[in-house]
This record gives sequence, structure tokens and C-alpha cells, in this order.
Amino acid sequence: MPALAVAVKGLRYAGRAQVPRVAGLAVWVNCLRQRPFTAKRSDPQHLTIASGSTQGVYYPYSKALSMFLSRDVPGLSASIVTTSGAGENIRLVAENNAQLGFRQQILLTLPGAMLISCGRLARIYDDYIHVVVRANSPAKKVRDLKGLKVSTGPRSSSTELVAGRVLDSAGLRSSDFEQLSLGVAESAAALTSGKIDAFFWSGGLPTKAIEDLAMHVSVRLLSLAMRCRSSG
Repeated sequence: MPALAVAVKGLRYAGRAQVPRVAGLAVWVNCLRQRPFTAKRSDPQHLTIASGSTQGVYYPYSKALSMFLSRDVPGLSASIVTTSGAGENIRLVAENNAQLGFRQQILLTLPGAMLISCGRLARIYDDYIHVVVRANSPAKKVRDLKGLKVSTGPRSSSTELVAGRVLDSAGLRSSDFEQLSLGVAESAAALTSGKIDAFFWSGGLPTKAIEDLAMHVSVRLLSLAMRCRSSG
């Protein structure tokens, strides 16, 4: 479906940040019922895009993609559905409740990942790991999160998976801190109110929830430079 591929590839992102990269984002399309969008305008087809949280980066990309597809592909209308993130996006595509979904490569490379019949449409941008704390937090490195209240992202989300790997590399177990499973908007609100001490977020730039947080609260990102623990 060249029209979809062109529309997706036309979305470029030029942001940079001094935080490590994660696997690139991709858009997945359900291939179980895939057909070329060649219908005439008198025979419209509808496509649903799983977009993630309104406070994340998937959402504005999904809105733009929906607009481009509805406007430029004859016979096609597109809409978006908000979700908790990449994990739910994959599930919706697998169930054919959405035909396009944003996700991270890491979600399909881990043991136990959901295997679905689908195709990768385009790589859009790189995600970045954020570990956000208040500016006056005693935590300077990830290992300093021991004993603190930390949100590691929604359950089964890409943020939770990445956070687990980072924490493990820092030598921390789940019993070493109080873990909460909050989305990025909820995490930002909890950090503001003092309910948590830090939160993880894996996403593109800029992330609206973190931008808004920084407008009202003095925050900083923890350094992720560390020596990984030896597995041998």
C-alpha cells in the first residue's frame, strides 16, 4: 500500500536530547485482512490508528497521519483511538480493532512478546529514555533510586520493559524501591504532588507531559551512564 508508506515516511522528527536512544519507533499494520486502498470515494473504507496517550508523542503523529490519510487517499477515512501505549496498540492491531499502531521494536524482541501477523510499515523516529526527578532530589544516578517511590510506566508498556532493563543494569531489584505503574501524565502529576520521587518514560521528543511538568516544577534527568552488571 504505497500511499500509506509515503504518508508515514513523510513524518520526520528532528529533535535531539542528551539521553540514550532506544529502538526506533515503527508503525505496524494488520495484515490478516490487508487489502490495497483502491476504493472509489463512493465506496469508503475506514482505518483506525492506535495512538497511545494524548500526553505522549504517538498522539500528535497519529493525528497528523489520520489527517493525511483521510485527505490524500481516495476512498479512505481514518480516525484515532487513544490507548495506554505501545503494548495496547499491538493488542488492538492483533485483534483487528485497529489497523495501524505505533510501537517500539523492543516489544517484539523480548521473550514472551505477542506474536501477530502484521507488517512493519515505516521507522519514524528514535525513542529516548527519561528518568525524571525533582531538581532537589538526592538521586544523582539510577542506583540512587533505592528506597524511593518510582513509577516505571503502565504495566506491559514499552516504558516498563525498558525501565526494568535499566534498573537491572543498575543492580536494583523490584524489592529495592516502591514501584508504581503510572502513565506519563499520571507520573508527572504524582511527581508534582510528591506522591512519587521519580518516574521513567521512554518516548520521542518533545513529550508534552514532561514539557508541561518542567514549566511548573524544577526537574532534571538522571544520568544513565553506568557499568552494566556482569551476567557471568
